[in-house]
Amino acid sequence: MPFLKVLIWVTSFVIIVIFAVNNWVPVTIALWGDLLLDTKLPVLIVGAFLLGWLPTWLWLKGSKWSMKRQIDRLQPSARSPYSVSETPPSPPPPTATPRPSPPKEDTGGLEAT
Repeated sequence: MPFLKVLIWVTSFVIIVIFAVNNWVPVTIALWGDLLLDTKLPVLIVGAFLLGWLPTWLWLKGSKWSMKRQIDRLQPSARSPYSVSETPPSPPPPTATPRPSPPKEDTGGLEAT
């Protein structure tokens, strides 16, 4: 699986480089008023991509961090039915079990008096 992941990243990088080389043309962006920004097209596209991707990525990392904290907080109660401050009840003391009496010998109906 790591090989497939590396292959996808390398392929994506090669496609981006080919796009950038073929579209390396200057672009003028009118910001506000008389302010103009001259930049290359690939830089503009990568910047727009990062403006859309970065907030979503930060939100994802924040929600994963929050859920991990919640799971870690609930983990001790999942391990035992008692809370952290509560100690489990002590087992009852062992009771002496009565030993069975030895079987009586059969005297054949004659009883000693």
